[in-house]
Amino acid sequence: MTLSRDFLKNFLCLALLLYSGAHFLSSSGLSPNSAIGGDFISGFPSFWAWKFNPKMIQENPSVQGWMGGQYLELNEELCSGKNIPKGENVAIDTIVQPPKVCREYMRQKQLSPDQPLLPIQVVNRTWQYGPMMHFVTFPLMFLKSFSTALRAWYFVCLIAYLCLFYLWYDLLFRSRGLSSFSAFCLFSGLWFNFSPSYDALRGAEIEILEFLFLTLSLWYAAKKKSIKAGAALALSVFMKYTPLVFVPYFLWRRQYKIVASACLFMAGLWVVTQATLGWEWSYSFRMLQKIGAGTTATGSQAFSSLIYRLFTNFDLFNDSTSQLARLPVTNTATAQLITKIFALSLIAFYGILFLLRRGKEVMDVELSLISLLMVTLIQWNHIYYLIFLLMGYSVALSSIFKRVKTTGIIPKLESGVLFASLVLVGYFLPGSLYHRVFAPLKLNFWDAYSVLSLPVYGYSILLVWLTVKIVKQSGEPLWVRENHF
Repeated sequence: MTLSRDFLKNFLCLALLLYSGAHFLSSSGLSPNSAIGGDFISGFPSFWAWKFNPKMIQENPSVQGWMGGQYLELNEELCSGKNIPKGENVAIDTIVQPPKVCREYMRQKQLSPDQPLLPIQVVNRTWQYGPMMHFVTFPLMFLKSFSTALRAWYFVCLIAYLCLFYLWYDLLFRSRGLSSFSAFCLFSGLWFNFSPSYDALRGAEIEILEFLFLTLSLWYAAKKKSIKAGAALALSVFMKYTPLVFVPYFLWRRQYKIVASACLFMAGLWVVTQATLGWEWSYSFRMLQKIGAGTTATGSQAFSSLIYRLFTNFDLFNDSTSQLARLPVTNTATAQLITKIFALSLIAFYGILFLLRRGKEVMDVELSLISLLMVTLIQWNHIYYLIFLLMGYSVALSSIFKRVKTTGIIPKLESGVLFASLVLVGYFLPGSLYHRVFAPLKLNFWDAYSVLSLPVYGYSILLVWLTVKIVKQSGEPLWVRENHF
């Protein structure tokens, strides 16, 4: 009987492993529409490419449509902020206002107030997101074509994702004595069937590198290599800024060497960025929104997006509304107020919870919770941002294996709840199957998944599980606290 059970367990694990591999290979390939927009173009150093390899930009008009042309025409209305076009899809080169250049341009008006200012052209040095993306992609501009650069970047992202898989398995299973064939198969089932990962890989998104550097920071911290941990954290922050929340966290946890290293490397990167890109040309800083802002864009699955969608009139069975990229909000003021109250309440709650845990040991669930809030409390996100939830789900899987190993009992209810959370976020099975199920209802699965904010409900379950673990102090320590100065 024991032999047959072991054989059945190994057979099912092998089947899951093979399915996961096949699903990953068939679903994570580079999308043919990746070059139209997204983080690769946002991060690609187009103004450098205009200088060194203009043919690469000229062959792909979408680059110019996304980041603007080689030159930016400045006029009095643009630099004074008057009559600036508003809307969701205004081209970047029509709304960017480089402060330093505009100040010098408008100074002429003070010298000759009666004379109209003639438009001038300046080199368009607009850049977006974190500067590390530009530095990393800099060598790609010397390739033959933009499509070649995109494919090369995709393979960089793919290798980075596989490195993430190894690092988290090593951190949560191998180093804890939980590694086994069944553990490896289930861990592979999680990482290779997670739809936000497919979105990130198909678009060659920057979040993969951001997640990798953050993971390296935690991995080095667990190995007590504080200098490297701080350096990796700095690289992650300068990819897309959101991991900056871990700097005060490490300071609060008295990981002073990590904080000092991170601050030193960030200061160096700040200086290099100013010398090469110029912070005044950063478009991302002009896109910052106040707490309470939100969007109903179907691709956004932040808490704020769910709240804003509650104030829209949509009908999933009506193509005229369900296919809209952004649903019109009927009461923006109320949606903004509720979003602000919710965000501030959540921040206050977890702030108090963490203060009460100041003298406690650092736990994996604590870091996972910060990572979850990092990508869900922002005013808008994309499906591929949820790749950071793999930290929380991996910790949950490790916790279940630890419990089975120590008690010999599978926590069925806990496992079922977490699996339901995973399905809502990552839908686990091929999307084509869901489309077939929804087709008889004349309902598009993607509309139901995104407009109904199913991922938000899914990661809310994970958030509750992590919170309970923190309150009960039943997580696992990530590292032994080192001596601080």
